[in-house]
Amino acid sequence: MIGRVEASDLRSVSILANSRLRENYSIELFQHLYEDQPGCFLTAKEDNELLGFLVGVPVNGTSLRILMIAVKSTRTRHGIGAMLMGSAETYASIRKMNSIVLEVGTGNEDAIGFYNHLGYRMTGLIPEYYKDRSDAFVMRKFISM
Repeated sequence: MIGRVEASDLRSVSILANSRLRENYSIELFQHLYEDQPGCFLTAKEDNELLGFLVGVPVNGTSLRILMIAVKSTRTRHGIGAMLMGSAETYASIRKMNSIVLEVGTGNEDAIGFYNHLGYRMTGLIPEYYKDRSDAFVMRKFISM
């Protein structure tokens, strides 16, 4: 169910991202992440249907920064996001990274609760992080290698 993204997934990933995330992302961005960026680009599928995805990139070789995670609205609260995050943690641990870091909108209580449940803790605030000038919390989880 969880696997590395394939080129044939990129259009579906782009559509899902733009339906579930607060920013707009071009298909070219996902092609760039797929082709040129070393990192963790995972999908969750069932019967070849894209249910969710996660994009993470290494930072200084010591942590994995989650850039995006999204799950289809009809499949939230079914453990898909937790499986994607668990796979990202495994990815980071295998590569001897010591933490996962991400940003989440300060008003996104569902996401904050989700990350808290997974063991992530707030470590900072970034004012005017998003295009609409809203703030984001920085959240981090230390992982064992």
